[in-house]
Amino acid sequence: MVECVPLPQRYALMSFFDGLKFLSSQKTKVTCPECKAVTEQISAKVRKNSTLVCPKCGALFQPKDR
Repeated sequence: MVECVPLPQRYALMSFFDGLKFLSSQKTKVTCPECKAVTEQISAKVRKNSTLVCPKCGALFQPKDR
């Protein structure tokens, strides 16, 4: 059986997920340790200390390796 969600509650869920998308799509400036170029990277990757790629020189680095 499919349960229908009342309209106001549906909009509340949509705005909650839109807010999560907004937070994950923010960008932050990061300096490449190789060429010292300052570029914008996705904030979620920087927070997770994921490996980033410098768009200028192609170097792979982690933000916390500085």
